[in-house]
Amino acid sequence: MPLIKGQTISQPSTIAAMLENLQVRKDQKVLEIGSGCGYVLALLSKIAGSKGKVFGIELLPELA
Repeated sequence: MPLIKGQTISQPSTIAAMLENLQVRKDQKVLEIGSGCGYVLALLSKIAGSKGKVFGIELLPELA
């Protein structure tokens, strides 16, 4: 995946640790600021399930 404008992408193990520490429940609402390509949003959506809501904000239209 090409990265633009100084963007970075975390290692999968780092993302897994972050998601584990967030302790998202199946009914929660989650906001991710700086969503990039939406990879973490997709993972959060799976965790939050059909009763949860996941929202993302991305400043760069090229990534949104």
